[in-house]
Amino acid sequence: MMTRSPAALVHATRRAASVCWRCRTAAGPPPEPPQPQSEYVSRERLHQAAFPKPRTERFWQDVRLKLVDGRYQIFLDARPLRTSSKHTLSIPVNKPLLAYALQLEWVLMRTSKEALKPHFIPLTSLVARAIDLEQEQASETGEGSSRRG
Repeated sequence: MMTRSPAALVHATRRAASVCWRCRTAAGPPPEPPQPQSEYVSRERLHQAAFPKPRTERFWQDVRLKLVDGRYQIFLDARPLRTSSKHTLSIPVNKPLLAYALQLEWVLMRTSKEALKPHFIPLTSLVARAIDLEQEQASETGEGSSRRG
């Protein structure tokens, strides 16, 4: 077995320093951005004309969120939003995100026919049902206590 001295393991040749050359792929300024061709522009305009934007056919113009008696209420123009049992739909002050979500639900509605279908207004349906149940329980407990006394 042959043993090597530690000096033999060290390279005697000097490494050449690496030189970084800038590599240019293209000379001159960058090219101009591509311009749409007229056939594609006219095709896009025809497509937009074939599918017009949906019209809004609803009886209210704007949806507002107001603070009334310490509770949020949603107003369609000047009329407050009501439940199916004619109670005013009002949200507690500590739930502003729910009130904003309800407002957004009515802002995004395009036709008043959508308001008649509960699957188009799921939050409003849930909140209205909860308010109706709360009012029903309050009236039952009020009547029950008057009967006992």
